[in-house]
Amino acid sequence: TGTAICGVSLLSNFDSTPGNRVVVSLCEPFRNRICSFNLSMVDSAMDSVYDSCVVADPDPAVSTSAVWVSDPAVSCAAFEATSNCTGFSTPPALSPPGISGTIHVDLENTVDRITSTLALTVDDSTLLYVGYTDRMDTSIHFVGRYHITSTSTNLQLGDQTVVAETTSAVRHLQWVEGMEYIYVATEEEVFRIPLEQCSTFNDCDSCAGDSNPLCGWCTVESKCSRSSECTNSSQPMRWVQETAECIASVADPATFVLDNPQNITVTVTPGLPPQLDGESYECYFETAGGESFFTDAVEIANSTQYMCDLTQTTIPSFQGASLVTDFSFRSTAIGIPFATEEGAVTVYDCPEANSCSECLQTQNACGWCIFNKRCSGTS
Repeated sequence: TGTAICGVSLLSNFDSTPGNRVVVSLCEPFRNRICSFNLSMVDSAMDSVYDSCVVADPDPAVSTSAVWVSDPAVSCAAFEATSNCTGFSTPPALSPPGISGTIHVDLENTVDRITSTLALTVDDSTLLYVGYTDRMDTSIHFVGRYHITSTSTNLQLGDQTVVAETTSAVRHLQWVEGMEYIYVATEEEVFRIPLEQCSTFNDCDSCAGDSNPLCGWCTVESKCSRSSECTNSSQPMRWVQETAECIASVADPATFVLDNPQNITVTVTPGLPPQLDGESYECYFETAGGESFFTDAVEIANSTQYMCDLTQTTIPSFQGASLVTDFSFRSTAIGIPFATEEGAVTVYDCPEANSCSECLQTQNACGWCIFNKRCSGTS
């Protein structure tokens, strides 16, 4: 049939009883459902089939070892084969009387025919890859990926993500622990699919919104990665997979005049990750030209508001009347800007002006100080 039996990683999700083994296969006669069969029940039913080959009326005392005898003192008449054994060479796998599978994956509404399956567990996430024929156009074949969660009795599938499309049936899917690719064999070719492509996402929203459960936004390092590639990923808000957990910052006021020392308050939604031992946050400002300056970020409201005291830092000199900067936070333990607000704060250097009209021509945060007759900030 070209179908593959799902791996042990898939079985463990719903086989919680120690020693209670199960086998997973397609559910006959359906070709778009995946079932599990309890091996203890299968073994018991097969024993009954063997017994029925030995005596017409199965006796519980007769064991399967009675299908082969060598003691000449035993009467062979008791073990004459009955009609139950006609053409019997091997047990009818998964089809003894009374055995039925439990449906765990039902793709009847989306798949015409499953041609291969593969389950694997990576970074504590269980993935199901399914090679199948399209329901609407049977000349097109796909490999779909599902994220599996489980209850004690059933598997729950997330939405399907198509990871490959081919023109011939997918006959085999292969993965070995430690490999970064799924290998796909169709009737015409062999190719590979990466487990993840986290690094292709450049912002939290696109990363956390991706369907691949292996990817998440590494907050303090400002990158999309596997959890294993993110420092302290197990700590709260350090590695997030929900867009609602993506951090946004807003600086206020959005202007700063060099001769007017003041604080800038930054509001953070939903908040910064709790600081770890020996770690603190900085307010980090960077220009389009790569020049930067920073100061301590002082927490003033339970991880959601911070104060940046720009009087305690040296702002690089610049040409012209203003300097536009991007604002970010930065962890002293990591040193990478994150939660960036582009163009957040504009720094003004008020010009030397001899009159009010000359000063106000700049049309920025500078104003004419009437008492000392100079162009300056409000102070």
